[in-house]
Amino acid sequence: MGTETCPSCNNQGPYLAVASGPNGCHETMRACDFCGGLGIVEVAAADRWRRGQALRQLRVHQRNLTQKGLAHILGISPQLLNDIERGRADMPDTVDRRLLKAL
Repeated sequence: MGTETCPSCNNQGPYLAVASGPNGCHETMRACDFCGGLGIVEVAAADRWRRGQALRQLRVHQRNLTQKGLAHILGISPQLLNDIERGRADMPDTVDRRLLKAL
């Protein structure tokens, strides 16, 4: 197993973000949610991230579905679909592949 540049941040390093808290908004430095700021990930993880992004593009731009709506169609939880779209999880084997092809 090899590694490659993180497909989410492209090894850009931490970025400036605005965070909201009990004392109001403030600027903070954030690391990439996918690679944790390392800038590299395993090839399998990068592939999983790209598949998730492709599914999200299909869901949002071509089918105009919410995560809740697509999760219902696929028979999975919205949280699992969110994890799949963000590359944190693979599509479970219990999902009928014909449903995905029909999308």
